Amino acid sequence: MLVLIIGGVFNLLVKFFDIFIKELPEKEVSTFLTDISGITQQDVMLRICDLLASLGLVIYLFYLVSLIFTFNKKQILLFVYDVRYEMLKNTKQETDSNKNII
Repeated sequence: MLVLIIGGVFNLLVKFFDIFIKELPEKEVSTFLTDISGITQQDVMLRICDLLASLGLVIYLFYLVSLIFTFNKKQILLFVYDVRYEMLKNTKQETDSNKNII
């Protein structure tokens, strides 16, 4: 769900940026970015890459935290299933041995 929301927001930002870029000639975009913030197009791309890397790190950390909380539950369920399997196997062996006695 988180990936879906982030993907949608990122797509909207890219669409707005595309519309903005299409309306202005390339020379004006360069001068606009330089005049507004004193940065070049390379700096803008580096900041976008930094933003995407930070976003990826946040998603990865969220995944790790959710994995930590569910790991114990998975281990407990595996243990319970193993115990249940052994109990069913033992009762089947007991019923088979009881049938052989009778």
